[in-house]
Amino acid sequence: MSALGFDLARVNNNIVSVQSFQPEGASPFLQTLQRLQGIEVSLSDSELSERLDFDTVSDAQARLWAKMRATHDVPLPPPTQYSSSERVHIERQLISALELLDRVDHSLRTVVELLVGRILIGRIESIRSASIASSLGVIWLCPPPDWSTADYAEHLLHEATHQELLLDDMVNALFLLDRREMRESIDSHVKSTIRGTRRSYFVAFHAAVVALQLALFYDKLGDVQKRDGFVAALGEGFSELESGRQLLSVTGKDRLDRSVECFRSVA
Repeated sequence: MSALGFDLARVNNNIVSVQSFQPEGASPFLQTLQRLQGIEVSLSDSELSERLDFDTVSDAQARLWAKMRATHDVPLPPPTQYSSSERVHIERQLISALELLDRVDHSLRTVVELLVGRILIGRIESIRSASIASSLGVIWLCPPPDWSTADYAEHLLHEATHQELLLDDMVNALFLLDRREMRESIDSHVKSTIRGTRRSYFVAFHAAVVALQLALFYDKLGDVQKRDGFVAALGEGFSELESGRQLLSVTGKDRLDRSVECFRSVA
C-alpha cells in the first residue's frame, strides 16, 4: 500500500487469478465474478450509468437485501426508492465524485471502476453505504440529500476498499478462519475501529483498513478535522488487530504490517 491509494499491480494480479477460475479463462472479470458467486444482478464494466440500479422493488435486489440484512447485527428496514429528480442528482454527484477521486489519486477511481460492477441505490435511514462479503462486485449506496461531492467520494472509496480487501482475501486467503468461524467465536472478536465495539476479527480488520484509506484521503484533501476523526481510533484499532495476529495467514500478516506502516505516515 502506498501513502494513499491502491497497489494496482496487486489488484490486477488478483483480477487475473479470478479470471483463471473459469475454464474458458478469457471472460471479463466482473462477469466471471457474477458466475462464480451466483449474483442475480448483472455486473457491468460499462460507463457509470450502466452500473446504477435504483430498482429497490426488484426480486433480485430483494434477495441481495436479505443477504445483507442477515450479516448485520442491527435491524435494517427495507430500502425505499428515490424520486426521478433525486436519481438525476445522485448520478451527477457520483460522476463528480469519481472525478474527485481521480484528481486525488488515479488509483482510487481505477479500483472503483475495476471492482464495482453494480451500485444498488435505495433510501435506508440507518446506513449510508455497504458491501456484501459474499457478493463481491456489488455495493449499496444510500445518500441523504445533503451529501457533498466529497461525501459521495468518501463512500465510494469506503466500499471500494472493502471490495479490494474481499478480492485480496478471495485470491490470497488473508485469514486462517472463515468469516462464520470468526463471527461465532468470541475468542476471534476484537474492538472495531469505526464502531468502537467488539466485533469479529474479519470485520475489525476491514474497518481499520477502510478508516486508514479515508484518513489518507482527507489528509490529501486538506480536511484536517475529518482526517483526525479517522486517525483518532486507528492506533487502538491496529493494536487490537495485532493482538489477534495469529488469525492471519502470512499474506494477511504482511497486509497488516503494511497498513500499520502506512498509518504511521498520517498519525
